[in-house]
Amino acid sequence: MEASFGLRRTFVLLIVVASVCPLLAQTPAAFDLVITNGHIMDGTGSPWYSGDIGIRDGRIAAIGNLATASRKRTIDAGGKVVAPGFIDMLGQSELTILVDPRLPSKIC
Repeated sequence: MEASFGLRRTFVLLIVVASVCPLLAQTPAAFDLVITNGHIMDGTGSPWYSGDIGIRDGRIAAIGNLATASRKRTIDAGGKVVAPGFIDMLGQSELTILVDPRLPSKIC
């Protein structure tokens, strides 16, 4: 009886492994754009660092070494600064916060 329980447990384990392995082997979706060779400034106050930025569906999806990642387009930033965006702190439009508190007009 114990032999059949061990055999049944081994069989269940094999089924689980066989169903999970294809999920682990899937490759991530290609990036729409990868920006390479830039000086990344992430807005935290830390010094810039080198890396690649992968963008998918208009959002940053990955930062790091993306040399082997598939992509539709590449931009070589060639030592230029790459930053996620700038906020206009000098504009004279204080009343826009009353119209839309998210302030999309202040984000460049």
